Amino acid sequence: MKLFTSEIVFLIILAVMYAKPAYSSDCEVVTQTHQKEAGNETIRINFQPANERTPENYIADTGQKYKKQPSGHYFGWSKNVSNGARDRKSFRTPDLRLNTFLHIWSKELGIDEQWEIGLKNGDYQVTLGVGDPTYTGEPYNLKIENTTFSFTNSPDMPTKKVTKRIKVNDGRLSISRAPVSGQTTFAKIGFVDITPITYENTIIASPTNIICKQLPGQTWVEVKDNIAHGIGTLIVYAKNIDLADEKSKSELLNKYDHVDLHEADHTTLDMPSDSRSFYVFKYDGLGNLSSPRKVVLKNTLVHNQTSEREYAIELMESLDWDDSPTTVNSAFNLFANNLFHQEHLANTTPEIVDKSLSIHNSVNSVNISASTSAPAKLMLEVSPQQDFKHSVKVAIDKRYFYNHIFHVNQLIAEKRYFYRLVNVSQNKHQIIYEGEFLTLAAKTIKWINDLSSLPVLLDGNNTKYVLRADIIPKTVESPLFKIVGDNIELDLNGELIRVVTDNPEYPGIISTSKHAQRKVKIVNGKIEFTGNNCTDSRMDRYCHVVYLENIQRVTVKGLDITYEAPSIRGLVIAKNDNDFSSYYASVTHNRFHDKHHKVLNRHGSGGTSAIQFVSNAANKNSTFEASFNLISRTRQNGIQFANLIHQNEVYVDSWATNSFAIQPRAEGFPITNNHIFLTGYHAIAFAWSTSNVTYENNYIEMQGINSHRNRWWESFGDQNSLNGFRITNYAPGGQVRQNLKYIGNRIKGVARNGSQMRGLQLWTDSSITGTEFKYGTVEIIAEDLNTTQVAPIVIQGTGGIKEHAVSVYKNSIIRSNLTFIRFGDYYGRGQNAEFQNIIFEKISGHPKFHSFIFDGGYTNGGHTIKNSTFLHGADYDDILWKRTSKDSNLRYEVEIQVELPIGASLTISDVNKKVSEILVGPNTKSILISDKYFSRAPKKAQTNTSSKCLNFDFPLSILISHKQQYSFRFETPSDLPEKLSLESTN
Repeated sequence: MKLFTSEIVFLIILAVMYAKPAYSSDCEVVTQTHQKEAGNETIRINFQPANERTPENYIADTGQKYKKQPSGHYFGWSKNVSNGARDRKSFRTPDLRLNTFLHIWSKELGIDEQWEIGLKNGDYQVTLGVGDPTYTGEPYNLKIENTTFSFTNSPDMPTKKVTKRIKVNDGRLSISRAPVSGQTTFAKIGFVDITPITYENTIIASPTNIICKQLPGQTWVEVKDNIAHGIGTLIVYAKNIDLADEKSKSELLNKYDHVDLHEADHTTLDMPSDSRSFYVFKYDGLGNLSSPRKVVLKNTLVHNQTSEREYAIELMESLDWDDSPTTVNSAFNLFANNLFHQEHLANTTPEIVDKSLSIHNSVNSVNISASTSAPAKLMLEVSPQQDFKHSVKVAIDKRYFYNHIFHVNQLIAEKRYFYRLVNVSQNKHQIIYEGEFLTLAAKTIKWINDLSSLPVLLDGNNTKYVLRADIIPKTVESPLFKIVGDNIELDLNGELIRVVTDNPEYPGIISTSKHAQRKVKIVNGKIEFTGNNCTDSRMDRYCHVVYLENIQRVTVKGLDITYEAPSIRGLVIAKNDNDFSSYYASVTHNRFHDKHHKVLNRHGSGGTSAIQFVSNAANKNSTFEASFNLISRTRQNGIQFANLIHQNEVYVDSWATNSFAIQPRAEGFPITNNHIFLTGYHAIAFAWSTSNVTYENNYIEMQGINSHRNRWWESFGDQNSLNGFRITNYAPGGQVRQNLKYIGNRIKGVARNGSQMRGLQLWTDSSITGTEFKYGTVEIIAEDLNTTQVAPIVIQGTGGIKEHAVSVYKNSIIRSNLTFIRFGDYYGRGQNAEFQNIIFEKISGHPKFHSFIFDGGYTNGGHTIKNSTFLHGADYDDILWKRTSKDSNLRYEVEIQVELPIGASLTISDVNKKVSEILVGPNTKSILISDKYFSRAPKKAQTNTSSKCLNFDFPLSILISHKQQYSFRFETPSDLPEKLSLESTN
């Protein structure tokens, strides 16, 4: 969004975040205030045994009754609880404040008390440290005044810091356990920080803590003062004006143009090149303003990219349910800019992908969309002159993308224009594509002019309707357009439709009649939707931005749709009848952006999504295409139930369980060349299908965060988990999954701060047959020592080894610094996985590395590693038997297929000079080079000592003698050919 109207922009921001930036500020405050401000001393108390060291700047509480303390503060307990003081000295929690604690409640110790501190009535920011680094798996439920919170500590997160805004009305702030009926809850507190939020009688204190971060072409501004509910921040960006006489917000807004956002205490500003300063106020919404602070930018653009990256991670992990949509979007955009695409940005020159360019030329506008071979920031230039001396420039969003969607309007009808796509990534200016187009004549269209009666009925058969101007009504309860006629094209002409509605079941800005229609096309425009009351969690009662039903052939192309509501879908194309033997729907070259974060119903088709196709079993012969779309953010689902899915780009910022970037139909076409980016609570790039689906040449990138319990939470399923490809069966021998093929895909992921990550999460079962992953690369990295639940491949499934069909992984590269394969985890245990010709490549740097880990607490076996290579210190016998049955097992084999004439002889010798000679007979089909069997009981390899197994070590040499001699040397098992024949010697 451009934040300038004329020379001045007002950004009004209400919500508060308390993340501390990891970099120094690129600006300085130069205007001093003369207003008297109240003090804002922070009281810091550590709960600990009496004989332990107290952290610096803290006051010790050792469990004594409430009284006046030597510090002058009044605080303490309802009775003496010093017997509940502990110091764990645990390596899990290096923070001294969280290694010591006092019990608020303990059945064994007979403690069930509350802690209080005497304070003046008012608003406070309270940060509480809770948990126990030694005893984990305990559910915590505590109360600060009337505010409760809960969490269950784990080995990966034994303690937690919680910050709440608290109002004190009775002169004391109280902390106690909040009992839960039928459940044992714990309450152990390590420290508390209490900061008063100060303001006096709506005379607002001037801001003092203003932080800037200069980026190319923009500046991140954050005002970090602690402010009470209802106190906002007003940023006035101006040139050469005197604001000293301004006394109220209303006077400012009456005198100047402004943009009123009402949302966050930080933002990213677009900076004009000649502007170096701005003014910052606090205001209370009643017309009262603080004195202004003038902020001057320093003359430098040099910044620490690593610090900015850490700041982006910290921001994302600090978000919670109560944050505003603008706060969430701002944090996600910063995170995406700093975490995604990093390996592709250096020294890459993007090119336009073949067949990706799309041009829709309308009467007064053009929509140009294209895909690039590498992520890029593109700029579109349009000019009536080929030398581009008079041009219109349109820059894509402030992030790097593969798919780019542009709109330019206010063009002249029936006029030739020239355009070019320019790569402006990393301060470059490279022209990568040039062309021309002709705007259309207005003779054969029907203008949409009259909006006095809604909805506008588009009822003329074989008609092209064109929007003449932007539509920005205050609020609406019904659709703007209802398509009634047949063979209708609605061309938005590059204009903007902005709708705000209070209707909790809003049917769509654009909708259709329920009777069947043969052809509808919607193209070329921008839509912004806000649904204030779209909060119904029932699957059939969601709001929709665009809803199209029962159309035999529908096309949606060149739309830019932004939506904000708790329960909503961006585009729904529904085929609920049998009027036609087949349907065709094409959704292509569109952009969708989800600005909200709450998810009220996460289950199945009820979840929030950008694009959803709805069809019944009678539509098996239909095609539902989604291609070249950019979903720049979705909180849950991206594309649901299409069957022709290619060249899409989807970013999932998950706020609920089962956030799928792409969910194909039950049976479908190949799913190819998509780019998927995942972060957040629980995201999956590609869901499973029923049968005969091929996932080919897709790219998946995952950046893990630990959202703790700030987003969605439930007691089962996955938490803080990112997953590439997933197959799941919800009962043994349950749903059918047949012939799902994964070919040539690349997965890359980095997990951190205790988050979980799986590159491949493919279940095994008797009803899951024909699963195959080949010619792919999977690389998963654990960024720190606290992150242990990560693996490129996790074998999951139901019980019973013999009943499970074999899943095959072959001819692929698997990389990790922690483990290559986790055979089972807490979510499931799988059986009968076979790995053929795999290169297992260890990435150094993690002391807990093991090639394979058996986990999950059940039998996990029938697995085979065949003809695979281990690099950089990894080895096939490095196995950690963690939580698994004694019957869990793994076999390591090296085998070569033989197709040689009878009578030919083979001489095999290995690195240890072991030699064996074999005469090829009629039954010589293969040679078993090595065969070792591993199981938990006993925890050692069992070598096959039969005459059929040669038990050679690599490197080895093979000499074939048949009329002449052929000599080969194989350094690793992966170098072996699929079969040894005379033809393979040529």
